[in-house]
Amino acid sequence: MSCVPFRSCNQHVEYVDKRHQSLATIPDETFRYARTLEELLLDANHIRELPKVSLLFIIGNYACSG
Repeated sequence: MSCVPFRSCNQHVEYVDKRHQSLATIPDETFRYARTLEELLLDANHIRELPKVSLLFIIGNYACSG
């Protein structure tokens, strides 16, 4: 499978900072980095609920690190 133009293939992202951006939900792009993401900063946003997918992501990463 080849890459779609203007999109990164096999991107290794360990850190995402989305603090103070008035977000109501977790950005979809965050889940694209699920395999390598180690730190996600969402402080000072308007997020009221975590989607089920994000909870699985958090639990999966915790299980892999311990």
